[in-house]
Amino acid sequence: MDEHTLKVLEFDKIKKMLSSRCLSDWGKEPCVSLSPYKDKETIEKEIRETTELKDILLYEERLPLAPIRDVRESLKKAEIEGIHLEPKELLNIGEMLAISEALLKFIKPKEEKYLNIFKLISQLRSFDQIQTAINSAVDRSGEIKDTASGRLSDLRHQKKTVRNRLLDKLESMIGARKIKGPRQDDIITIRDGRYVIPMDEAEFFQHRGIVHDKSKSGATLFVEPLVVVGLNNQLRELSLEEKKEIERILKEITSMIRAEFKDLKITVKALQKLDFIYAKAKLSFDYDGSPPLLNEQGYINLIEARHPLLDVSPDSFQIAGEEEGEQKESTAVPLSLTLGKDYTTLIITGPNTGGKTVALKTVGLLTLMALSGLHVPVKPYSEICVFKKIYADIGDEQSIEMSISTFSSHMTQIKKAVEDSDSETLVLLDELGGGTDPKEGVALGEAIIDQLIKKEAKLIITTHHGALKILAEEYPQIRNASLEFDKETLTPTYRFQMGYPGSSYAIQIAQRLGMPQDIIEFAQKLLGSKERDLGLLLESLEKDLKTVRENRKALDEQTKVSEELVNLYKDKLEKLEAKEKDLKTKALKESKQMVETTRVELERLIALIRKTQAEKQVVKEAHHILEEKRTSISKELEKFEEKIVKKLGIVKPGDAVWIEPLGIKGEVVEKDEHSGKIKVLVGNITYTVEESELTL
Repeated sequence: MDEHTLKVLEFDKIKKMLSSRCLSDWGKEPCVSLSPYKDKETIEKEIRETTELKDILLYEERLPLAPIRDVRESLKKAEIEGIHLEPKELLNIGEMLAISEALLKFIKPKEEKYLNIFKLISQLRSFDQIQTAINSAVDRSGEIKDTASGRLSDLRHQKKTVRNRLLDKLESMIGARKIKGPRQDDIITIRDGRYVIPMDEAEFFQHRGIVHDKSKSGATLFVEPLVVVGLNNQLRELSLEEKKEIERILKEITSMIRAEFKDLKITVKALQKLDFIYAKAKLSFDYDGSPPLLNEQGYINLIEARHPLLDVSPDSFQIAGEEEGEQKESTAVPLSLTLGKDYTTLIITGPNTGGKTVALKTVGLLTLMALSGLHVPVKPYSEICVFKKIYADIGDEQSIEMSISTFSSHMTQIKKAVEDSDSETLVLLDELGGGTDPKEGVALGEAIIDQLIKKEAKLIITTHHGALKILAEEYPQIRNASLEFDKETLTPTYRFQMGYPGSSYAIQIAQRLGMPQDIIEFAQKLLGSKERDLGLLLESLEKDLKTVRENRKALDEQTKVSEELVNLYKDKLEKLEAKEKDLKTKALKESKQMVETTRVELERLIALIRKTQAEKQVVKEAHHILEEKRTSISKELEKFEEKIVKKLGIVKPGDAVWIEPLGIKGEVVEKDEHSGKIKVLVGNITYTVEESELTL
């Protein structure tokens, strides 16, 4: 990728933002070396990994990934035969292995949900033997435990016993000396690894011993009395034995690490990659990013795109759901832009500080980010092409040291883009034709555009030259665009407008800033009628577009209300159908129960009639029971019909009715004689419903 392009589009700032979100220093390395890929399959894999990890942070329990110290140098050291690692180095490796084990347990039941992250974490291994050895030998402060081995435990116990005996003897000597009077320096110290006490020369000649040091004045000697020399020797021997045993333990654990060196290197790389993906996911949270769709047909479709550097702090971000901090709402005005299907060139015009360059940079930077496997700050389903080459010429590239003018520096970069462009190239040119004579600048600008169109490159340019705006009439591959400008306040709104060229508003802005009126009038006269007419036309178009946008907004709001009502209607209808089904089921059960009860009663009556040989009283009783059952069934059926719907009689305009499926009141407007349906007004919306759906 062209280095100049990466620089002017500020891709390095994205990498810094990414680095600041890594948990460990080694995760920053792939951030620093990040550059756009050219292979669509690789990019899609990188984006899927970011999406999966973002989903994990959103929807799963806390990911057991934590800051890890860089252990790569320790692993290299362990690879050398005969060398042992220090306790703190082992502690760092042990912490890494603990995190690896936790990650394996975390991802194991989630393979189907997060396939790419599962594959990455599955490269890790559980090094139980190494972990157990480190945990048994090294404490949390990086010191060797007494229990690291039975031999070490014994040696340290012996050392403690000898040290206590030695100190008791020295303290008794100091205590005896205090009878003659206290000394300010009566303390036991260590010199050359041996315990000593302070003495003056007279006392030294009296007690004798080994001098290990003296004070600056020479008046005090630090003496190892002869009575403790043996204990000091014994203590020294035990210390050497202790050191030897510690080295043996460290070498043993180091050899275990050496045996697993290859798999441990794989673990380190996998954890580094996971930290990198974690940083990408957190950055996506920061600017509310989405995974872009990719194509290789030269097509760009950005939906509400925002420049990621406008609202995002370069510092680390606390993801939503954590105790501190929430995502702040973006204040950047989004732009929606398409390029590469019906047209290959976009010419953006408008006043200074109106946002043209930001729009250009937004397209370029988001393309670089997408090709680097990052989410981009756009709405879902935005699409970006996998361009093989991207060239950008933006800003003032004047160099005093190299004696290169602004125009010359621009031409150098543009020449490179024109010569190297093809159908898989995106070219972004800021203020094309600027920095020189306007007429020559326009002519050169049109020739450059023509050449890039012939090469089928995808081109976006910004310009102030009015003559370049009309190229859209000559070239079918060109479309105009602009950034909206409020003429009333003479301030930019930064709203991107496809299909409309923009005016520079130079004279109006000068007038607003207090330029003398005679100068303004003379400038308008010099501008010429055609240019004024074009300016007025553009102003009129902007006003019309503003009106259309306001109407569209109102229509969108009305559509939203309608959709909500339709959804409510569907929900009510589904509930009604379910209720009706339940009622029918209940009625059927009750009917079956009634029939069964009647059958049993009839069988009893028949048996009674047979037994009594049809006595009149019995027959009369049977008729009476049957009549009661008939009446009971009729009443139950009437209740059931009432539960389903309460029919209306003849309705007329103005009647207040209840729409059963919607569960809302309305007023009858009219009845369609042809279809028989009723129009009912609910609020400001008229519904056409069946008469059977209405009740009082």
